[in-house]
Amino acid sequence: MVSRRLLGKISKGLPFPASTTRQREDEFDFEKILDRKQVLECHLTSASDGNKLLDDSLSKELAWLESEGAALAELEANAKSEAVIMKQSERKLHPLLHSGEDAGLDGLDDLNLQIVPYLSVLDVTKDVELQHIAQDLEGHMDSLHGNVHQIQGIIESVAQTKAAIQTTLFDHLNETQYEEVILGSD
Repeated sequence: MVSRRLLGKISKGLPFPASTTRQREDEFDFEKILDRKQVLECHLTSASDGNKLLDDSLSKELAWLESEGAALAELEANAKSEAVIMKQSERKLHPLLHSGEDAGLDGLDDLNLQIVPYLSVLDVTKDVELQHIAQDLEGHMDSLHGNVHQIQGIIESVAQTKAAIQTTLFDHLNETQYEEVILGSD
C-alpha cells in the first residue's frame, strides 16, 4: 500500500527540495555531492575552531577583568585608608600648615588685623629698656607681616605646579616609571 502511494507520487512528479547548485544533474552525481560535503565540513571546522579561539580569548579577558577589578578594589581601599591617615596626621599640624580651602593664609584677611605701632599703644617712653624691647618687637612684627604677604599665594602655586609636573610625567613616562617617580621605589 505504501509502495503504491510512492509510485503514484513519483509518477505524478514528487516535489524535490530546491536545488543548491545550478545544474540539477549535479545533485545526482555522488562524487560531486561528496566533494561539496567535504568543502562544507572544512568551512564548519574552521568556523568552529574560530569560535573556540574566541571563547578562549573571551575567558582570558574575563579573568583579566576580574583580576583588574580586584586590583582596583584593593587600590580604592588603600586610597581610603591613606586618606584617613592623612586626615589624622593633618589634625596634628599647625593650623597654617593644613591643606584645604579653609586653611592657610587666606584666613588672615578675614581677621582685619591692623598694624599699630607698639610705641603708641604702650606707654614705654618712661623706661629706656622697655622702649628698646618694644622697638625690637615692632621690627619683628613688621618683618613677620612682610613675610606673610610674600607667601600668600604660594600654596595655590605649589599645588598648580605639582599638577603640571605630574601631567607632564604622565605624558612622557610609561605606567611603571610614572608610579616609581610619583610613589617612589620600594
